[in-house]
Amino acid sequence: SEKTIWKFDDRNLPPASNWSYNSFDDTNWKEGEGFFFNADGVPPVGQEGLLGYWKLDEISGAVAHNSVANGGDGRLSNNPIWLNDGERGRVLQFDGIDDFLVAGSATIPRMTTSNDFTWSFWAYSNEGRSNNVILGNRYSPNGVDFSPREFIKFTTSAFEFHRNGRGEDIDYSSIPLRRWIHHAVVKKGTQLTYYRQGRLSDTRLITQGLRNAQPFYFGGDRTVENWSGRLDDVAIWEKALPSSSISGLTDGSLTPDSAPVSDNGVIPGTQMGPNTATYYFRKKFNFLGNRQQTALVLRTLATDGIVVYLNGKEIHRENLPKGDLIHTSLALSHLDRS
Repeated sequence: SEKTIWKFDDRNLPPASNWSYNSFDDTNWKEGEGFFFNADGVPPVGQEGLLGYWKLDEISGAVAHNSVANGGDGRLSNNPIWLNDGERGRVLQFDGIDDFLVAGSATIPRMTTSNDFTWSFWAYSNEGRSNNVILGNRYSPNGVDFSPREFIKFTTSAFEFHRNGRGEDIDYSSIPLRRWIHHAVVKKGTQLTYYRQGRLSDTRLITQGLRNAQPFYFGGDRTVENWSGRLDDVAIWEKALPSSSISGLTDGSLTPDSAPVSDNGVIPGTQMGPNTATYYFRKKFNFLGNRQQTALVLRTLATDGIVVYLNGKEIHRENLPKGDLIHTSLALSHLDRS
């Protein structure tokens, strides 16, 4: 989404029957920014806007667990190696030939000139300047260019942000060989900022956004641009983390689970009215991408039940009874998402 501002109704009254349709007039609904919580709850500490956190501490196997609730796990291909690193502990190593990890076909939301993101990770590179993919993508999930060409990738020589067939990249100094380095890229609106070892390194303004959500790969875009090195603690947010959080991620005083998304440590959120059987939320957006090259990814985080509609059609139901739902329908159980 371009912003995390939603319209919501907490009046404890059944809405109009067409409330889930695009044509519904929600002028009289309230608006707020997630997380949303009622008077009996509190917004979560950390994880606000966190889309994925792959600790990469597995012992073996072909799956890299995503510690974010309902976040997509990473799938290893062509046998990247789990190993013990003397400095970082368990890490994932890529050979620079043909192995990689797929963290989702639409994990990176469609980047516009108004929304935000943060990438944070530790990398140990075995190669000099190149355009090989450490994180990000070069092609669409189908292995061909989006039309017009667009992609986002972090390499040893640049953070490449390509849109409408052209690049607006951050060209930074070469990454030192065979050293663990913490990297972070923060996008706040049109401003891209690159941090190395917790310190501001380079910035760049972008003038256009992307038309599509992007796939997210580690160690190469599948069969091309494969990178040789090791990765640890990879995380991405749909929020722009402040420099204080980047410093904390670098010195180990913070983890992606606990890093605040604002300098004062207060997590943005909206408190709703108490004693409401069902809360209703709406967000309008324009889809400009290619349907055949786009996947809808839902990342729900609720402590009871949830149902999702797209233009009036139900597309997802979680922890709710089957059949028609009414305002007083109850969840099947309480979900502990603490």
